[in-house]
Amino acid sequence: MIPILVALLAAAVVGAIVFFILQNKLDFLSEQTDRKLEVFQNKYEARIQQSSQALQESYREQLNQKIAEVKDQAESSAAAPVQSLQENYQAQLTQSTNELKQQLDASLLESVQSSEARYQEQLTQATHELKEELESNFRNELQSLEAKYQADLELAHQKIAELEQAHKSPIPDEVNNLDETEKTSAETGNELVELLEEAETNQDEPQEVVEDEILADSSQPEQPMLTETPSITDQPSQIDQDLEDEILPEPSQPEQPMVTETPSITDQPSQIDQDLDETITALGNYAQASDIPQLSNYINHPESLIRGSIASALGKIAAAQGLRAEIQQAIPLIGKLIQDPQASVRQSAVEALSNIKSEKVIPLLERALRDPDSDVVKSASAGISQFKSYRRTQSPKPAKKTVKPLSLNECSNPKA
Repeated sequence: MIPILVALLAAAVVGAIVFFILQNKLDFLSEQTDRKLEVFQNKYEARIQQSSQALQESYREQLNQKIAEVKDQAESSAAAPVQSLQENYQAQLTQSTNELKQQLDASLLESVQSSEARYQEQLTQATHELKEELESNFRNELQSLEAKYQADLELAHQKIAELEQAHKSPIPDEVNNLDETEKTSAETGNELVELLEEAETNQDEPQEVVEDEILADSSQPEQPMLTETPSITDQPSQIDQDLEDEILPEPSQPEQPMVTETPSITDQPSQIDQDLDETITALGNYAQASDIPQLSNYINHPESLIRGSIASALGKIAAAQGLRAEIQQAIPLIGKLIQDPQASVRQSAVEALSNIKSEKVIPLLERALRDPDSDVVKSASAGISQFKSYRRTQSPKPAKKTVKPLSLNECSNPKA
């Protein structure tokens, strides 16, 4: 029994020792296994991390590539509709613009036509009204002038009869003078009637032409009355002095308005006179001999500005056309303007003559040397000095080619 127990005890001790040894070995193996597992796990995690990073980079590249492709496709697919929409919009815009332009042109043309028709109607109406008013005023003035002249003549005859009876001496000179004045008045009345008939037939010049002709024609009979009547007093006597005191104031009354109205015209040129001055200057620059008769109608114009422009224009025409025979008619016309009351007109006439290469102007320039104005004398002296080196064989200057301006009749009509 004891040996069995000893054997069992020995077996138990051996088993315990073996178990302890095995336990230690197992712990050692377990520790090594844990270490290997940890190393393996670290390696595995490192590989997994490397693989995941590579996969992420590859995925990102593919994703960016796909995004770029999708974006390019979207842009290319969207560009076509946008371009088509833009083309359609441009076409619609162009069509709408053309339609609006056509409508605007049509409405504008209609408005212009209606305005032109309305303006033409108003212009015609205003022309007729001015014509009627001018004719009425003209007739009234003519009647009043005839009545005043008739009354003056009757009063003059009555005074002459009374003086003849008082002094018992005939005065045939005075009677003849008054008869001539009566004839002049009758001729003036006839001329005014003819002017009225011309005004009725000329609708394009209802105002300016008639007024110029009235001023020009009505001023003609005044000078005989003023110049012939003093012939009664060539040999003064008491009878002649009484006759002059009683007769002269009476006929001078109808002439007074025309004398007083002239300064108001010449103080400040009107717009019509300024337009006429521009037209005359343009005709002078055009330098055509056919315009000389037309310009000569304005030599006695009441405005000094117009008379000076006439002198300059005639001088330019004569200077440009040389020594042609038809041009020589301008020299006497300018010579009349040398005797003008205004110094500025005389100076313009002298300057115009100085530019004409003809010996016919020398006597006129010599006459201008006796002018009371110093500027006129200087211009005349300078003009005469130019003829010292003048030769008659000198070739004339060619006429300057310019666009012909409006005629004086068109300019003097403000409603045309």
